[in-house]
Amino acid sequence: MHTKDELLLLIESLNQTEKRYFKIFAKRHVIGKSNAYLDLFEAAENAGKKGNYNEDIIRKQLIKVIPSGSFAVIKHYLYNLILRSMRAYHENDTVSHTLTQRMIDVEFLMQKGLFEKALKIVAAIKSTARTYNRNYILLEVLSLQRRLMRHTLAKSTEANLIASSEEEILSLQKITTELQFHHIYDQLYVMLQKYYQFRDEKLLNKVQKIIKNPLLNNQDAATTFESIMMFHLIHADHAHLTGDAQKAKFHRQQIINTYEQHPKMKEDESLRYLNSLNNYLASCFQLNDLAEIGDVLQKIKSVIPANQEEEAQIFKSSTYLELLYYMQTNRFDDAKKLVPAIASGIKKFGKSLHKGRLLTLYYNVAVLFFVLESFDDCLSWINEIIFGEWETIRQDIQDSAKILQIIVHYELQNFELLDSLMRSTHRHLKGTNRLYDLETALMQLIKKLMRSADKKERTAAIQAAIVKVNKLTGKYDQGATGIEELLLWMQSRLTQKSITDCMIK
Repeated sequence: MHTKDELLLLIESLNQTEKRYFKIFAKRHVIGKSNAYLDLFEAAENAGKKGNYNEDIIRKQLIKVIPSGSFAVIKHYLYNLILRSMRAYHENDTVSHTLTQRMIDVEFLMQKGLFEKALKIVAAIKSTARTYNRNYILLEVLSLQRRLMRHTLAKSTEANLIASSEEEILSLQKITTELQFHHIYDQLYVMLQKYYQFRDEKLLNKVQKIIKNPLLNNQDAATTFESIMMFHLIHADHAHLTGDAQKAKFHRQQIINTYEQHPKMKEDESLRYLNSLNNYLASCFQLNDLAEIGDVLQKIKSVIPANQEEEAQIFKSSTYLELLYYMQTNRFDDAKKLVPAIASGIKKFGKSLHKGRLLTLYYNVAVLFFVLESFDDCLSWINEIIFGEWETIRQDIQDSAKILQIIVHYELQNFELLDSLMRSTHRHLKGTNRLYDLETALMQLIKKLMRSADKKERTAAIQAAIVKVNKLTGKYDQGATGIEELLLWMQSRLTQKSITDCMIK
């Protein structure tokens, strides 16, 4: 696979306002009649838009302003100039950025010997850092404060100096506890992104060892906003991985409550708050608890995005969940009307969306067309999964897409493809240790349906498959991605009803 140029990737990541700001910044900060950096930026930007970025061609285009021997140096400088401009552009975007800038002010005042003014700024930084749970910044500013107090020892009492040092130690302890929570969560996060739900005892045993950490026995060790959040997030994800949807919903509700109790944190961490709402809604869907979904969706939609990242987050949360809501309430026409907005959002925000969320969007639209029996449209969305580069993200969705693909090709009567497709799918799932009873039952059924010309034999094969799938009493198979669609399809073909009619009870 061809790797994109790093400079081009950086330029493509900028939105239009950021690009405009950079061009103004470059004109102000580069001296000379010919701004080679700006020329290179615009050449790379234009080539990227056309999809034909080629450094050799750009070198030849700019040979008059950038000598061949200087190109690498100019390119490196341009990359760092873009980063400098974005630091200036976003310096007040978040509390952390603002506090970091103020600490630079403190360092400057210290260098000039203006210690008393520096101490006043330190006091303001400390207050804000505590309010917004920025313990790592608080630790740094307390270190500055200690140095300042030594310089102003005549006015700083011994008690104040000792108190400042003790606060510094306490801040470090809080950071250490937060890091311990994050370390536990990271282990769960890797498994969550890879498997989403567990379907065998080996993986279950692995996650159960993680959850036995003493920090997770009760909430007493979680004394900061961040550690409280991580405590509930760990328990929520553990509950999800082990199939306890009710417990997952409880802890996700506690995360939202914590944000509601700290409105400044909710405002400062709007992206994280949006993601928490999204996770809570996912639990509601899993439990088929639809009463709160409309209100929570409205909460998500009511957030005014401050930047493209937040706009993307709102898209990935509200649109995806609204689609699920319409499908679960049998509002299929409303769900179908959302598809153009989803396709447009993927085109606009696809690069900034997590691959797991992108996979989920593709899969749920595919499922929508599947239940509507628009199999050609379904196949188009499935192919985005089958032929995409997803690595090991959400393997449950990737595997389920392969199974759904087999059914769709059967429905489209692409029988010449099915034998080889099922062999390759069987080989892949077996080779990755993810060939479970559900997948085996489906492929056995398709083989029987393809080889049977008699309607009674096909009916008997479907009935036997339904019985077999319903006997999968292990909760990991019962909660497997795609099992509901498989059962609906079999029930539909058995009763000669449409899939949507089988969904409506």
